[in-house]
Amino acid sequence: MESGFELCFPESEVYSVRVNNLCVPSTVLSNFALKFNDEQMRRFRETCFGYLMELDNISFSGQMVHHITAEDEGVNRLLDAHISNKNHITLQDIEKAFLSAKFGSEDVFKLGMLCFIEFVILGKAPNVRINEEYLHLVHNMEELNNFPWGSISFEQLHDSLLFSPGKRESDENDDEKEKR
Repeated sequence: MESGFELCFPESEVYSVRVNNLCVPSTVLSNFALKFNDEQMRRFRETCFGYLMELDNISFSGQMVHHITAEDEGVNRLLDAHISNKNHITLQDIEKAFLSAKFGSEDVFKLGMLCFIEFVILGKAPNVRINEEYLHLVHNMEELNNFPWGSISFEQLHDSLLFSPGKRESDENDDEKEKR
């Protein structure tokens, strides 16, 4: 690798992991078109994520690289109305609730925002538990828009790379040296 600097690790070790991208904006945005009324589409466009509606394809969610004060009763009402197992809420649960919620309702907007955050911005798998802090954020658009989504997305990307599965060849060599 000719770049004028020396790598700390051999290049074969640096690129020994695979990055998975579970970001699915086209699916989530298509569902928005089915469930959001014109007013809700306008509101979504006004959020900090609205400009992403114009992207054809997001090939890597890392590109999009405060606690809130909303009342818990709004969150509890939303959960009571749409989620059966409130102790273990997955993205599948949120997506199912979103798709079954009444067209144009405030609930469908909040559930849609959760789907967008978890599936598109953070690129999580459907069977993963949601971050319950985001349930509170969708009740306060000012807080949601000021939340550090780029930092959260980058931190998640960093952690997934840091703790990616699989052994690198150098790890196996180190294991062999320790046995001797």
